[in-house]
Amino acid sequence: MFTYILAGLLIFHGLVHILGLLIFFEITEIETLPYSTKVLGERVDIGYIGIRLLGIIWLLILIAMVAAGIGLLLGTSWWYSFALWSTVASTVVTILGWSDTKFGLLINVLVFILLFLGNSQGWY
Repeated sequence: MFTYILAGLLIFHGLVHILGLLIFFEITEIETLPYSTKVLGERVDIGYIGIRLLGIIWLLILIAMVAAGIGLLLGTSWWYSFALWSTVASTVVTILGWSDTKFGLLINVLVFILLFLGNSQGWY
């Protein structure tokens, strides 16, 4: 059961990262997540190219987290590394977009707890 909960959380959280791509590439507008080229609480302007690169990073995190979730379900040997490092990357982009992504940090903390708890208890 734990495996399915963690895999579902990884896949869901990964899919949420599509928002970064959609917003930073101006594919859609979301009222609560306005387009901006500023990060770190609107303190640092990384410009048009910088925000596009950040959008690509969000996409890569999406792919890695979804792959980790699927890898966990399939019993692969690499899923844990994907889950761990994509959660670290997600935490970094969450901090960069802090004013709009605070809730994502809570999810990342939950994923870290489940990863380390599950690993220490041998649940997967």
